[in-house]
Amino acid sequence: MVSHATFPLGPATREDALDRIDGLVEASQAEDGMFADHAATDVSDPNLIRFFEQYEDEAAFESHTRTGHGQEFETALPDGLAGEPDVRRFDVASERNSAGSGPLPSGAHRRNSFRRAGSVAAYARETRPQPR
Repeated sequence: MVSHATFPLGPATREDALDRIDGLVEASQAEDGMFADHAATDVSDPNLIRFFEQYEDEAAFESHTRTGHGQEFETALPDGLAGEPDVRRFDVASERNSAGSGPLPSGAHRRNSFRRAGSVAAYARETRPQPR
């Protein structure tokens, strides 16, 4: 199962929200059944955060929503939003590599295979102009 979500952040609360998102992503990556958890700022709108999450199944997603770090994030979230989040879930029957030549290699979905270098907050601060 794949989840894609967008969260519009308020400029005044952006930095705090990015720090919270870093903690959420780091903790989520250690969950059983979580293959990938990525968050990034949008290229055209630095106040828009995009989440891409890939789960083993629906049960793993449901478990993720009940974690302490997930609940803490949801509690703090409304104070930092500048609009409604958009969360979409997709059931995936199969997956192919980018060349389309076949399924991904065995073990390609191990939890640590998708770790990113650095943090969302650091990336956003270093590579994107700050919003006005």
